[in-house]
Amino acid sequence: MRQVIFIIIISSSFTTIAQTYDRQAATDYANYWWDGRNTMNGEKSQTSYNTTWGTPYYNYNGLGGDCANFVSQCLIAGGLDLTLGANGNGLGVDDNDCITGVYELVTHLKNYQRTLYYYTTNAANEADVYSETDLGDPVFLGGPNDNYAHSIFCSAINGDKNLYNSHSADYYQEYYTNWNYVYAHYFHIKGPEHCYNCELDGDETAIDCGGSCPPCEVAPDNKNYDYNTSSLPAVTRAINYIMAGNAQVQVLSGQNVHFISLGHIILKPGFHAQSGSTFHAERKHMREQATADCPKFCDPIEYNAFVHPDPVEWEIVGGRYFEIYVWQSCNGTMNNIYYGNGIIRQEGLVELWDGYTGVNYNSFCVTNQFTIEVYVTSCQGNVYNYVEVIAYFDPQPIINDSTNTDVIEFYQKDNSKENIYVSLIPNPNEGVFTIKSSFDFTEINQLQIVDVLGREVYSIQTLNSNTIELPMGLKGTFFVKITIKDKVINKRIVVL
Repeated sequence: MRQVIFIIIISSSFTTIAQTYDRQAATDYANYWWDGRNTMNGEKSQTSYNTTWGTPYYNYNGLGGDCANFVSQCLIAGGLDLTLGANGNGLGVDDNDCITGVYELVTHLKNYQRTLYYYTTNAANEADVYSETDLGDPVFLGGPNDNYAHSIFCSAINGDKNLYNSHSADYYQEYYTNWNYVYAHYFHIKGPEHCYNCELDGDETAIDCGGSCPPCEVAPDNKNYDYNTSSLPAVTRAINYIMAGNAQVQVLSGQNVHFISLGHIILKPGFHAQSGSTFHAERKHMREQATADCPKFCDPIEYNAFVHPDPVEWEIVGGRYFEIYVWQSCNGTMNNIYYGNGIIRQEGLVELWDGYTGVNYNSFCVTNQFTIEVYVTSCQGNVYNYVEVIAYFDPQPIINDSTNTDVIEFYQKDNSKENIYVSLIPNPNEGVFTIKSSFDFTEINQLQIVDVLGREVYSIQTLNSNTIELPMGLKGTFFVKITIKDKVINKRIVVL
């Protein structure tokens, strides 16, 4: 039997601050102040709290901890403006423009800075962290979902591993494993804004590449120089590896040759750099440093999504990172039964959920209907939300049934490329939120809010402003349905 999944696709975006981030300045600050406090009377501050290091700051040791305050100072030294805080109106910002709480700093970086955000539940595998962060990037440690406990700052790279500084306990260029956390939330601060606007501007040599932007070359997966040559190009890039040798591969006197790879650089017998030549072999951490694969996705991303009888799999183009939440109804209450995330390292099929993990098979639970919520971060750093996805399929394993070839079809309610986005800020909230969207609130035909059982709890047809105030006493998880022209946009919201 052919089964159906309905997907409502929503793209969301936040107000971001124009920025040019100086990684070296941020790193210099971190490496100078790792064991001191940039305060008026600090032990390193008698002559150093001048314009070189910015206005003196507070010391929050003993006042809840100094880790987020220290990372904030490093980011400010690199050129970031943190004054919007966690809510766009300065929440969590002290009078020195630092964000002093870990949760508030993470929320700010997600919503108001040009960043790429990643989250791993397997931070014990240090490669998950250092492969996507660079000098000057912050990492936040803690528990699952929105639980943040500690802030650290990438201050050096040793071979293929990053090193970090932190307060309140002062650490200098330590490996990530020094802190012994399983969960890590990490950000890559994006470079000059002109590198991501899909226009030829700034010092670019082509659209969004060259100059201070990522290189324009689209690197192959692998590159082999396994033949006789003395005419290597000035720069060779590859994703997995570059191999030179098993033949007479020479860098002649006066030549300057540079190998750049995200993976390995392998020099075998037969490779020779003559006296008077210059040869560099460099391993990069960020994909954008080795290839222009991401900047080429300037058009709206299209996803061809489908599900096999067992796992939930999507074919994703232009994505960098995904998060998935799966909800199941038990006794009339929607329970979050599964959370997953991962880095998307290549285009193509990505398994998001195996279809079984977390499912409750008790008789009072519905086992053929699930709500799936997916967030995909694009190469450009935009977050695309797939929400209120109701999947009708049997999650019981199929045994000895090689003839079952049903594919569940995905029907997209809105296949247009019109860039429509809606964001509800703040979320979670205490019953008052603001609608931020690509259209004016006066264009909304109806706004309806229903609970997880589909019961209407609030409805309005003519909005007088973009701020919504819900009835007193309303708490829990709800779905906001916004009707505009012939489109219906769905968002999940949590009222505390």
